[in-house]
Amino acid sequence: SYDYQEDDSFYFKSNPVANLLEIYNESQGVKQALELYNSSGLLVKRINRPTFPLRIDCSDWVDGIYYVRILDNRGFAETKSVAVIH
Repeated sequence: SYDYQEDDSFYFKSNPVANLLEIYNESQGVKQALELYNSSGLLVKRINRPTFPLRIDCSDWVDGIYYVRILDNRGFAETKSVAVIH
């Protein structure tokens, strides 16, 4: 179980995005995983031990709101939304 953390440790190069989701990380520490969920709550992608900056091709994703959740090795999770519009 992860605790929610509210800060600006990661951010997107742009929001909304069309074909390439770029994620930057400002915080220190190892990231356990990055998870991407669609607006229905279904897991679209999981990346274990992500390295930043991270670039994800989203050119074949359906337009909509997606949620990026980053889990760290201290038991914290941070979630932000991003819009994909082609």
